[in-house]
Amino acid sequence: MKGNKKQKIMFFTGLLFVALILLATLTLIIALNNMQGQEKTIKTVELEAKQPQVEKPTKLSLERSEWTLEVLNGSGIAGAATKISRTLESLGYKVIKTGNAKDDTYTTIHVLIDKAMMDQAELLLADLKDTLPTATLSGELTDSTASARIIIGKE
Repeated sequence: MKGNKKQKIMFFTGLLFVALILLATLTLIIALNNMQGQEKTIKTVELEAKQPQVEKPTKLSLERSEWTLEVLNGSGIAGAATKISRTLESLGYKVIKTGNAKDDTYTTIHVLIDKAMMDQAELLLADLKDTLPTATLSGELTDSTASARIIIGKE
């Protein structure tokens, strides 16, 4: 009987040891994934802007963390603005507002940009190309404190 009890204790000790190894491995994997996600927020987009009297093109860069965005759902599809907001935040943008647009008849993605940020409009659109490939500049944002407003359409 004592041998049987020892076997059970050894079995559970071994099981506990394996569980601890699995937990440590899982923690390491999660930490590495988080570190890779942080590297994405550092990425900047560069476009060449030709100056009339300069021989070499000047590179302009976009700092995602400097942009504050409103993401509004104009598609009528529940959760569209929230889904896009999460993606944009994972890229390093600051989403300060999500919600519904005044109506849900938008068929494309509209981007309105604050006058102070208008000189970086092309940089923003180029950076959003992978996430929002059909996004187009639709004008100036005049009724908000955000840098830009993105209205999600049905596409």
